[in-house]
Amino acid sequence: MKTLKIVQLIVWLLIITFLVVVLILFALGRANFASFFKTEKQVELLQQTEVMKGISGITFDLHSTDVVIKPSASDEISINYRGPESLKDDPDLTVTVNDGQLTIKQKETPQMFFFWVWSSTPRILEITLPESYSDDLILGNTSGDLTISGDYQLSSFRTHLTSGDMSLGDISSTDFSIDSTSGNVDLGSIDAEDINISLTSGQIKAKALNGDGSIGTISGDIRIDSLTGNTRISATSGDITVSSLTGAGSVACTSGDIRVNVTESLGDLSIKTSSGGVDVSLEKDTSYNIDANCTNGDVSANFPLIYSNGKNNATGQSGSGASNQLTIRTMAGDINLAA
Repeated sequence: MKTLKIVQLIVWLLIITFLVVVLILFALGRANFASFFKTEKQVELLQQTEVMKGISGITFDLHSTDVVIKPSASDEISINYRGPESLKDDPDLTVTVNDGQLTIKQKETPQMFFFWVWSSTPRILEITLPESYSDDLILGNTSGDLTISGDYQLSSFRTHLTSGDMSLGDISSTDFSIDSTSGNVDLGSIDAEDINISLTSGQIKAKALNGDGSIGTISGDIRIDSLTGNTRISATSGDITVSSLTGAGSVACTSGDIRVNVTESLGDLSIKTSSGGVDVSLEKDTSYNIDANCTNGDVSANFPLIYSNGKNNATGQSGSGASNQLTIRTMAGDINLAA
């Protein structure tokens, strides 16, 4: 305990010393806010073109850079990088091709630490990538947005973002993976054998997802227009909406409402929330044996169910010849079923 107090005292002394020095510099006119946070002119730092033939993979290793990938009908990959003018003679980005692997790598630059100067000039990397490119696309970025437009059929798509929003067009691949710490994800049509989307903080929106896998966010809503496959969907805090589900799997959240419209049942489906309501619509091509239970709430349906314990628990069947199981659980909230 004594050692901990000494460490805390040293930290506070360093912070106070730093603030006193900064105040003195400001008072003497030796420093101002512009000298700590400067905005430079944005200029072109790198322009490079690579022939796509022979390239079997593209890897990005970036820091604090927005990435924009646009489609083209050419057979060349065009790379344009813009950033602060102070880097014009020594760009912090390199583009190399080795054994068919195109690597775009950015050197780490110091941010504001004591008297290091942090530039607020945005860095933007624009890639013109032929839509005929069909190999791996792997992107890592510690801070920055990612935008991909067009329709790509890839061997593999994997991206890891620490902080930044993501907007993707239509992508088909064997495996599709997104790992993001902070930022919203907006997807077009994604078709993959294996889909894995994991967010710590952020909203997930998708036009269409076709494939098995998992989709989850700790804090944020999940909204999917069309989902096909055996998929696990989860949110710790946030609402989940699936407008059209063809398949099976599970949908769960700790705090939030769940709304699912089942177009076709292809296996068992489990829906659970600790705090929130559940609304499930079952279309004509669905058939389930239903088991619905509310710890504190009511179960209601527009078709016959067998109730017990008041309206807290209900069982029944939807469709004909049901072989799949629909299990719905909520601790605090109502369950509404419609067919």
